[in-house]
Amino acid sequence: MQKVNSEKLSGSIEILSSLMLICIVGLMLMFSIRGKEIKLYQQKVQDSLDLACLSAAIVDDDVYEKTGQIRITDIDTALYQFFESFETNMDLDLSLTPKHENYVSGKIKLENLYIFNVINGMTLEIFSVNGNNMSVTRFTDPYDGYSMTPNGKKIVTSTVYARVGFTVKTLFGKEQYVRTVSCVDVVNREGDGG
Repeated sequence: MQKVNSEKLSGSIEILSSLMLICIVGLMLMFSIRGKEIKLYQQKVQDSLDLACLSAAIVDDDVYEKTGQIRITDIDTALYQFFESFETNMDLDLSLTPKHENYVSGKIKLENLYIFNVINGMTLEIFSVNGNNMSVTRFTDPYDGYSMTPNGKKIVTSTVYARVGFTVKTLFGKEQYVRTVSCVDVVNREGDGG
């Protein structure tokens, strides 16, 4: 009789361990899919942000003709082009909220937007838009050739830098806040930075 109980117990442990193994594999698969899904959504926003930064990189032709320097001088137009491109590519309204339900949950937050200009190789002109309040601050710093964008990229000539944050909805109903950054340099035809 004891032999029968031992066999039943052995069979129950095997079934239980098999179920636990299936659950562990299922959880690992779920986390793997969730991570890849977030990366995919982050890349979609990254592509739209790259296009928006490229749209904002409007070089002043008059300054380039007269001095050979690449500069973004019409900040209002640059900002308009940035937001127009980002809103169109992401299908957002004016408050940077998706018009239709998609993978972005709620409003996209513009954390930083900088336009950098190197003037005469000596001065770094910086236009800063912090947050969604659209206040533009202009300030200058001495340019030593080693100035960097917030993500560590060397500033050689005019550069547009943007960082946004947003909440992603995943397939399994989880939400996670993620950020993405874009940095676009404007260089002359030879690519030497002006």
